[in-house]
Amino acid sequence: MHGPQMLLDASLKFYEGYNGMVRPSPQMFLFKINSRHMIYLLNGILDAPNNYYQLIEHVAFIWLNEICRAILDRYTDPIEHKKFFDFAKTIAVETFKVNPKIFFTDYHSNQFFYG
Repeated sequence: MHGPQMLLDASLKFYEGYNGMVRPSPQMFLFKINSRHMIYLLNGILDAPNNYYQLIEHVAFIWLNEICRAILDRYTDPIEHKKFFDFAKTIAVETFKVNPKIFFTDYHSNQFFYG
């Protein structure tokens, strides 16, 4: 499987799994993601310099970073953020077939401010 197909597969897995994890309620309405969010995600990936696509580890890292930037940065609760970060990280490891150790601490998390 090639990088572009992996990016699409990982994004669709996250889209489906994430929306299944976010329970329908008036409070959680703003956290649901739709195709517009996926376009932001893919646009951010395409904005990365071309030399970032030479190693699959870089592609996986870019994908996870864009998931955090486009979707998970809306969470102020570090526990919720970590739950979804770990979910996205699992998808990245399985889809891109990379070692989970390449992903550093979730620097998008607000744990430094709240925890």
